[in-house]
Amino acid sequence: MKEMLEMDGKLWGFLLVGLLVGGLIGYGITPKRVSQEKYNGLENQLKTLQDKLGQYQSQLSDLQKKVKNYEGQISDLQKQLTDYKNQRSQLEGKVYTVNIAYKEGIGYYLVDKDGRALYYFAKDVPNSGESACYGDCAQKWPVFYEEELNLPPGLNKDDFSVITREDGKKQLAYKGWPLYYFFKDEKAGDTNGEGVKGVWFVMKPDYTLMIAYKDGIGTYFVDPKGMALYYFAKDVNGTSVCYGDCAQKWPVFAPEEVSAPSTLNQSDFGYITREGGTKQLAYKGWPLYYFFKDEKAGDTNGEDVKHVWYVMRDYDVMIAYQPSVGTYLVDEGGMTLYYFAKDSANKSVCYGDCAQKWPIFYRENPVAPSVIANDFGEITRGDGSKQTTFRGYPLYYFFKDTKRGDINGQGVKNVWFVVDPFNFP
Repeated sequence: MKEMLEMDGKLWGFLLVGLLVGGLIGYGITPKRVSQEKYNGLENQLKTLQDKLGQYQSQLSDLQKKVKNYEGQISDLQKQLTDYKNQRSQLEGKVYTVNIAYKEGIGYYLVDKDGRALYYFAKDVPNSGESACYGDCAQKWPVFYEEELNLPPGLNKDDFSVITREDGKKQLAYKGWPLYYFFKDEKAGDTNGEGVKGVWFVMKPDYTLMIAYKDGIGTYFVDPKGMALYYFAKDVNGTSVCYGDCAQKWPVFAPEEVSAPSTLNQSDFGYITREGGTKQLAYKGWPLYYFFKDEKAGDTNGEDVKHVWYVMRDYDVMIAYQPSVGTYLVDEGGMTLYYFAKDSANKSVCYGDCAQKWPIFYRENPVAPSVIANDFGEITRGDGSKQTTFRGYPLYYFFKDTKRGDINGQGVKNVWFVVDPFNFP
């Protein structure tokens, strides 16, 4: 900038000389000992200098504008800094009565002002204004309540509400779910209540899928509002066959992200692409749906509809359907289960080469749809291994079934068959 100003001074000097010479020429006065050719040269130099002067003046104007812009930006930054200092001053010494913590294997979850974990109870019905935990339960799972809410960024006061318990005490709820402590958590960072009895879980700020509980059903998957999620027995191959009128009655479940209790394996969730390109969330390959007749949290009106619709949970045995065989039993991954006609109740006669081709199926206390949940047992085989039975009959896989939905063992040697749960034995 300094060099430009110095150059401006020199240019102005040349300009004055040029004006003087030009004036003399205009009056026909030519300085002595100066030829016409020399005057022409000076006139050209003067024109060049005038052009440069115009350029420099334009550049100077641009620089002045930039300086003004920079001054404006500096002013804005100073204002922002002042606002930040004021906010920081207001927050200093302020305690968040509900906060967000993070733990490996758990993810983000809610804690109180001292960092103690907050839980939800699967047996509660969200937004019902009631708690299902009293007596000994309430001794082990004390209620959480804060009259004044100071929340960090990421939590919204509108998501919190207060319920009045049967004993008159108040309890804070998050998105309709009452909040609790666990008596075995002794310090900040403890999450000893996660997964207890399959019905207690830390409360996450961003659940998209949760676990609920209902008598006669057991645990099952719900959305954050407590609306039941279902699977369709005809989707055994891992794709959806529910379109048209079916999709009107059974809307798809398709959250943008999956945030679920840590007891569920994140890798078991995935998305399928439906006809038309839309996405649908699936669990262990089974697409998830709502049911149009479920109107409120806790409704499970879709359970066993037409023997092909069931609430989704972490099953060991499921009911599948294919037109060629009707309904039949599969494991959680859609692999077909068979029975052996030569077996008798609570006894297997399949050993040696037979057992190589027909591997045994075993799950300890298998979880199955509510309509068949009580039909399972187990036997101890001659080699000491255990095998799951259905209504007394041992269950097997077939070695030639390589993918979900395969039913290659059906009718083999006229003694091996799929298990129809509604017509068996």
